[in-house]
Amino acid sequence: MKSHTRTAKAKILVVDDEPAVASVITECLESAGYQPEMTTDSVAALGRISAVVYDLIVSDIAMPGLTAGEPDASFADDLELVSAFDQPPRHPWGS
Repeated sequence: MKSHTRTAKAKILVVDDEPAVASVITECLESAGYQPEMTTDSVAALGRISAVVYDLIVSDIAMPGLTAGEPDASFADDLELVSAFDQPPRHPWGS
């Protein structure tokens, strides 16, 4: 697959506690010309999300370090969750 560099720099964060999954998603985005950031640490991801405005966050919603009430941050209300599950998605942090 031919790689292209996108002229518009979308801010993308990939978050998954399984390094292989995070790497595959990151590599797919890179092959499409994006330059995503990647982390396998949910707490580090929350820090990044608090500091940077991302255009897209691709994330596992069940990760070590998060509990049902987290994150208690203003950005949580601005998230739109898209899920591959058959049932309608619930908010990832229980709100």
